[in-house]
Amino acid sequence: MPGYYLFGAGISALQAQSRKFDTIRGNIENQTVPGYKAADVRFQDMVATRGEQRTEQLLGVRARQQVFLGKEGEIIPTGNRFDGAITGSGFFVTRPSFENNGDVVLTDAGAFNETLVNVDGEERVYLTDLAGNFLLGYNADPATGQYTVDTSSANALEPIEVTRERALSVAQPTTVLSLRGNLSPDTEVGKTEQFTFTVLDGTGDADGLGDEQLLNFNFTKTANPDEWDLEITAPNGAVSQPTNQPMRVVFNADGEIESIGGASGFNFDVAATWDNSQAQSTIAVNLGRFSQYQAVTSIETVNVDGNSDGFLTDVYFGDDGKVMGDFSNGISRAIGQLALGDVVAPERLSVLDDNHYRLTANSGDLNLYDFTTSNRAAFQGFALEQSTTEISEEFTNLIVTQRAYSSAAQTIRTVDEMMQTATNLKN
Repeated sequence: MPGYYLFGAGISALQAQSRKFDTIRGNIENQTVPGYKAADVRFQDMVATRGEQRTEQLLGVRARQQVFLGKEGEIIPTGNRFDGAITGSGFFVTRPSFENNGDVVLTDAGAFNETLVNVDGEERVYLTDLAGNFLLGYNADPATGQYTVDTSSANALEPIEVTRERALSVAQPTTVLSLRGNLSPDTEVGKTEQFTFTVLDGTGDADGLGDEQLLNFNFTKTANPDEWDLEITAPNGAVSQPTNQPMRVVFNADGEIESIGGASGFNFDVAATWDNSQAQSTIAVNLGRFSQYQAVTSIETVNVDGNSDGFLTDVYFGDDGKVMGDFSNGISRAIGQLALGDVVAPERLSVLDDNHYRLTANSGDLNLYDFTTSNRAAFQGFALEQSTTEISEEFTNLIVTQRAYSSAAQTIRTVDEMMQTATNLKN
């Protein structure tokens, strides 16, 4: 019977409201899921026109889900070392497979875990999200800590590695020694004030010896009120520079160093060869914060570089998307850098599940950015972005949708009654 088309509008309305119910259910279920973006359903009337009078006929309604990816949830500190939140425009970049043979997946869910992966017979640890996707970025060289951020292509990205045994902090010699102190002008003539400082020769553990070496700074008061003789010695080695020792240290009327060894200024180099390791060190010494004031004699180290060998003891997310490592030798440095990915039209990304998105022809290509230089987004470690679901708003939508569903059902019942009446009249 031709009148059966009258059911179409009501049936499509029921289908559309059912889609709305599913969306509300998904929002409520994911109200505690980090990085979840709440969705809504938009309705569009389907109208056909016919005849010269262009009579309009309602064919039903179309439902289309929209995920509001641009809306940001509240950032909550968690204290978890592999939690991170992005504020601004952009996503974490992940990949379902360990190998570089699949499309990237974008997400705002910043909760990551350590996952053991067998790489060429060696067990190594990488970061994955809650869906098992590998977090992508740039790994530093395990020995040197150097890495390059390449934003030209996703092919430059690799799974972030946090294997403790691979990352090392290689021994580095002391090259800088800055001192701060005061020499009392009341020191008796001929008295020597000796100060001993520890420096590192940078040989590491390979020689079976410790890296620590000693330098003695011996200040002897001369008969001239503002002058001292400085001699530098090495108890476990030989000092070859400065060549003319002792050096005369002259203070001006303000109590500041005027010259050392006849040269104006307060910088000089010390070169030494160590007996036990046979290593040679050249150290730039800075006495710029040295003085001769009416106070007690004192001295302290302001800055000294160098470190012994160390192994990775802890890993966590730091500022600007850096993956930071703490080493057994006291050094903290980046062992990697997270990638920031974005597209021109994020609202047109394809939704894979509750908080993962894939690129489409309408979203645009993936663009990569450097957290440390881009102003598009900021990264916060030890924190998570919360779900954007507003539970009160969802319950309001639930009531409205229930009323609309009932109205659509009533429409079908009314049409059915009309059809029954028409059939009875015909019979």
